Amino acid sequence: MAMQMTGSADRVVLGECDPETMRPSLEWLRKVLGGPMPPKMVVIVNPCNPTGVLLTQVELDAISSACAAAGAWLVLDNTYEDFVFVLGGEHYCPAGRHVIHLFSMSKAYGMMGWRIGYIAFPDYEHHNKDVEGEQADTPAGPIEDGTVATNGGNGIAGQPAADAPRTAPGALGLAQLKVQDAVCICASQPGQLLALEVLTEEGREYVEGHISKLAANRDLLRDALAPLEPHVVGGEGAIYLWARLPAGCGDDHAVVEWLVQQAGVCVIPGSACGMPGHIRCSYANLPPEKFPSAVARLRAGLEHLVAHGMTNMRQPVL
Repeated sequence: MAMQMTGSADRVVLGECDPETMRPSLEWLRKVLGGPMPPKMVVIVNPCNPTGVLLTQVELDAISSACAAAGAWLVLDNTYEDFVFVLGGEHYCPAGRHVIHLFSMSKAYGMMGWRIGYIAFPDYEHHNKDVEGEQADTPAGPIEDGTVATNGGNGIAGQPAADAPRTAPGALGLAQLKVQDAVCICASQPGQLLALEVLTEEGREYVEGHISKLAANRDLLRDALAPLEPHVVGGEGAIYLWARLPAGCGDDHAVVEWLVQQAGVCVIPGSACGMPGHIRCSYANLPPEKFPSAVARLRAGLEHLVAHGMTNMRQPVL
C-alpha cells in the first residue's frame, strides 16, 4: 500500500521460487543482485504467507550474505514467527548492519486491527550533527545478535546506566520517525500498553497453549488436500497450506466459488496472492471441534473436482 501511494509499486519485482517446494531461489537472487540494476531492498516473509513454508537458518544466512555482498537491505517480515509446526524446526532471525526485522501483534496475540507491531534494526551511527544534544560516543544498548534497538537512546537489552548520556537515533531511526510522523493510522496508547502486557512470560504461555492446538488442525487439512498431492506444500510454519489445482482449473476464482456452492467450504484463490491456479487453505480459522467437518467437506469437493471437474456434486455422475 505504501509503495502504491508513493508511485513505486511498478518497480517491485517478485522473486522466483522453486515451483514444487515454493522455496525462494537463491540462484535467482544472486543473479539479480549481481546484475546491472540490483535492488536496493530484498523482502522475505518467514514463515511465509501464503505458502506456509518455513525457511531454515542456512537459507536465511545465505540470503543475508548475498544481500550484504551487494549492498542491499534485507527486510524480514516475522509476523508468523510463533507459528512453527515442523518437527525440529525453529524461527530464525539473521543479524547484520543491513538487516531489518518486522514484527506484529496481529497473529499470535490476536490483536488484528489494533495496528500494533515493532521493528528491530541496526542503528550503529550516532553522530548526526543536525540533531541537538547528540552524543557521538555513547551507543544505544546492544542486543545479543549485534543489532541495536533504539528508544530515545537506551537499548531494549543491555541498556546503559540511567545517568548515561542519552543519544539521538541514527540516520535509519530518524528516517523511520519522519515516515511515522506522516502516518494517519497509528497505534493507540491503550493498544501499546496492552502489547507490553502480553509480551510477558504469562502472555507467552497463553499464546503457546493456543498455537499448539493448531497442529491437529494442520494434520487434518493436509489429509483433506490429498487429492491434490503431490502439489501441496507448507504447514511448516504460519497457518497455511498451499496447493496447486488440477489441470483445467486455472481459474482459481471459479474453483473457489464452486467449492463454496457445492461443498460448503471456502478457501482463498491463489490469484489473490499473485499465483493463479492455486489455493491457500488456513487451519486456524475454526476451533478443533468444528474443524473435522469442514475438512471433510473440502476433501469431498476436491475429490469430485479432480475426477469430474466443476460439475454438480448433488447429481449422480453418469
